[in-house]
Parts: sequence; structure tokens; C-alpha cells
Amino acid sequence: MRKKQYRNFESARKFAQKLGLKSRDEWIAHCKLGNKPEDIPVSAGSIYKKDFKDWPDFLGYNRISKYTKSNTRPFEDARKFARSLKLKGGKEWIAHCKSGNNPEDVPSHPDRTYKNKGWNGMGDWLGNGTVASKNMKDDVFLSFEEARKFVRELKLKNTSAWNEYRKSKDKPDNITSTPNTVYKNEGWASIPDWLGNENPSNILRDFLSYPQCSKLIQKNHITTREQLRKYRKSCTKSDRDIIPGHPWDVYKKQGTWTSWGDFTGTGKEANQHRKFKSYKDAKIFAISLNLKGQKEWQKYTQSNKIPKDIPTAPSIFYKKQGTWTTWGDFLGTGTIANKNKEYLSVQEAKPTLQKLYKEYGIASGSDWQKFAKTHKKLLQELHLPADILVFYSKEKYEKSLKK
Repeated sequence: MRKKQYRNFESARKFAQKLGLKSRDEWIAHCKLGNKPEDIPVSAGSIYKKDFKDWPDFLGYNRISKYTKSNTRPFEDARKFARSLKLKGGKEWIAHCKSGNNPEDVPSHPDRTYKNKGWNGMGDWLGNGTVASKNMKDDVFLSFEEARKFVRELKLKNTSAWNEYRKSKDKPDNITSTPNTVYKNEGWASIPDWLGNENPSNILRDFLSYPQCSKLIQKNHITTREQLRKYRKSCTKSDRDIIPGHPWDVYKKQGTWTSWGDFTGTGKEANQHRKFKSYKDAKIFAISLNLKGQKEWQKYTQSNKIPKDIPTAPSIFYKKQGTWTTWGDFLGTGTIANKNKEYLSVQEAKPTLQKLYKEYGIASGSDWQKFAKTHKKLLQELHLPADILVFYSKEKYEKSLKK
């Protein structure tokens, strides 16, 4: 097949520039209409690789093909265009940009693009004689204090309510939907502060000083975080507002926080700062309590009677030390967790299970479960698990039922 011959680049460009097209898309649309000579390619960029620069050069227009921060119009040219629109202010400029009629090489945020490059406020940009701040947002939005005052008067309860409002038609144009961005360095603190219902745990509120709060906490015998939460909940709003829900955060920021033990008066310190007894000595103490299991241990540790040199979570602390064995050993009950118990293998257990099935009339899984609940000690003596369905697997369990 004979290769198609095209006219030279200069001749093709001369033809294309006479058409008055303003983009590659317009060129392609024109070609599809069948108005293009056969010796001029549709894909000019591919055919004329050596000479082809870009579409503005090929089609003969000065407009930049794609807007980026580095290839916008010079400030003077962009301002000239903006002034030609005869707009009255920042709101109309934003509306114009949102309409889709703004050229790609004229930025919608000229205050950012032309900062230190000629920008002198929206009034100068639009040429309407208005003297305004050099920040575009000041021409469009209220100041932070004015905007916050307006929003607080709405009595919105939370972030969800604010999000619903800012997306509604009720929001004025001079109130921004993104105050955290617009007022980032001009007073913005948080949504609760913006709405006027700041969360009591926020560090910017006027809380009691560390000594005052600590004295109050100790007076009410509060020693745990849960007790603090319940206490604050029982307080009046005015009292609740001056007692932080997360005192460690608040007073750390103030540089007055020491420790929870000092704050509550219990003297408790974080585990990494405490020296505990050896596993052997801690075990002797634990056995003396006559506790029956892990749950009773946990209940005991919450009573605040535990000595400073005994960890509240011994299984974690002594496991790291390499000395932990089991709760049964630690508490002296002899109870061993299932995962640590030694049971008969399925082959060893089969004769014993068959004997139990016959003796106790066990014919199904539900029968076994009832039996296991009432014969725990017997199963321990026979080295059989209570949950044989899980331990030996369903298949092996069912096989063991067959005689």
C-alpha cells in the first residue's frame, strides 16, 4: 500500500491559520466535517514532529492551550481582561469564574497568582475604583469576627448542623463555607468555637488551673477516667465548662501537668516509671488475695487497693519479662487456660468418649454441651476439653460418635 503524501508543514500551517480556529478540539471538529484537503493531516502533531511546536502556533492564536500556575497571562494583560467585564466587585468576579466563561489563562484567584507581581486588591483588578484589601477574601467575605458572630447567632448545635447549613441556600455569599481555610491565620480555632458551643475538652476554654482542678478532683474522690466522665456529666453546664474532660491534654499544653497520680492524689505513676516486684514475689501477693480468676483480679485492681509495686496487668508486664506462665499459676487456683491445657489426642480420647456417650446417653452435640456444663471437674480429670466440637474439629468429633 502506497504511503500517503502530505504537503509540507509551512503550507499546512498557513492553511490552518486562515480558518480562525482557537483550539485542537475545534480543529478536529473542522476536519470531521470534510472541509480539510486530503494532503493535510488531522494529527498534525504526529506527522510534523520536527516542526510542530504546539496547537496555538499551528492554528495561529495566542491563547495558552492550558492554564497552569506557570503559564498564565502577564498581570497587566489579565487585569485588562478583568476590567473589560465591568464587574462591580468580588462576588461578581467569583460568579463569572464559576460560569465557565473565564479564559483558561486568567486565574480565578488572581490574588494568589499575582501576589507580589502587581496585585493591588479587587478594586484595582476590576477597575471599579473600589479601594479594598489586597486579600481577595476580604472583598468577598466578612472579617473573621463578623462572620463568627453571625454564625453563632444561628445557634447551630454541631458540625453536622453547620455542614447542612453551609450547603443550603440560606447561607449568605459573604459567609464562607470553609472558615478553617479562609481564616486559618486570622483567629480560626475550631468548629465548636466557630459555632459558639465549644466542646469542654477544648484547650482554648477558660478551665480551672491545675491546682484548683486537682483539688476539686481529690475532694470528690475521683481516681479513674470513667469516674471523671460521670462526675462531669452530673455537673451543671457552668461547672462542666471549667473542668476539662481530658485534663492531661489541657494541662500539658499549659505546662503544668505532672501525672494522673499527682492529679488525683493516688500517687499512681505510669508503668514505665514504676518499679515492680519480681513475678515470684508478685505471685505470692496475688495468691494471698484468694481470688478465683482474672475477672476478680481486674475488679480488685479497680478498687485502688493494689500496691504500687504490683502491676495491674501482670500478664502483659511479666510476659515482656519472660516470666509469665498462666493466671491459674499467678493466682494459685491451678486453672489453666484452654490453649495451655494438655488434652488427649482424638485417638486417645475416642474410647473414653464412647464410654461417656453410653453411660450418660449422649447422642448429639447438644447432649454433649449439656453434659459438659454439669461435669466440668470430671472432664478435667479425664483431660477432655468441654468444647470437643471445636477442639477436635467437627469431622473428628462426628467420627468419634460412631461405634
